[in-house]
Amino acid sequence: MTAEPHTRSDVHHHDDQGHGAVLFNNGKERVNINPGDFALNPAGVEHQELNDGEEQVVWLVVRSGSAPKVVNLDGCNGNEKK
Repeated sequence: MTAEPHTRSDVHHHDDQGHGAVLFNNGKERVNINPGDFALNPAGVEHQELNDGEEQVVWLVVRSGSAPKVVNLDGCNGNEKK
């Protein structure tokens, strides 16, 4: 979402929140994400989003900075994908 100067959104809330998980440390550490939760992934920390449920999950990703900088890896502790 982007917002032009001197604008605001309508007052709103978000329905239909689901469950998911984020994996760290080569899949050895799992952080379950429940409705209303958030996960902080510091820059440079390898992680992987996981939906092991039966329904679609929509992730809301919020980044700071001027542009997203994502480095996709060939597996955990892997080399950068070309």
